[in-house]
Amino acid sequence: MRGRFWLLFRHNLLLLCCEGRAFAYGEALLRNQCVLGSLLFELIIEEKTPAIVKRQASVSDGCVEVGFASWRVDGGVRLRAESLVPVRFVDKVITPFQVAELMLPEPDERVGAVLRAAGGSGVRAGFFGSVALAAVTGRPYVSESSDLDIVIEAQKYEQVLGFRGSLASEPALDGVRLDVELNIGGGYSVKLEELFSGQETILAKGLRDVRLFDMDEVRGRLR
Repeated sequence: MRGRFWLLFRHNLLLLCCEGRAFAYGEALLRNQCVLGSLLFELIIEEKTPAIVKRQASVSDGCVEVGFASWRVDGGVRLRAESLVPVRFVDKVITPFQVAELMLPEPDERVGAVLRAAGGSGVRAGFFGSVALAAVTGRPYVSESSDLDIVIEAQKYEQVLGFRGSLASEPALDGVRLDVELNIGGGYSVKLEELFSGQETILAKGLRDVRLFDMDEVRGRLR
């Protein structure tokens, strides 16, 4: 992974080597002083939880800012921790689109519904968040009340329209909160619903910053 920082995007999961987990644990102790060190040790070292690429708040040469999330929920709160890891300690990068090819510990008709909507619309769909962590680790991150975090890629604006309509017609998704992001290139993504808000500009998130794009420019990228 040395020298390949440009391959990292928000929401990607990183599998770390032993040295990477040790480094991330030490950094997590400094960044999450309100969390017991034993909990961070269990999360990062013992359970080998994948690191999640987050938006980079600062420029660190050869390092990437990451987050960790436990599958355990205590009092409705999931343990989360921020950290930092050198890119050279990353063994494998798993993208949301690769997650879509993995099996969940338990079949989830909601995930199947999203994939059907994507396939029928010619859209490429991937998953991040709890679905991604469950698929990669085999642990019960997903519950009946879980949101679905989705990212899509499309070559045509009409495909995005078709996907949005298909989601609305899937009975399995009735009442499910969907957080859908659309990749628009250059490492930027926008919220799908904001694309249809009628406003003239739209906020796009990248790895290091956020930008305002003209709505016509975003739609033009898909034409």
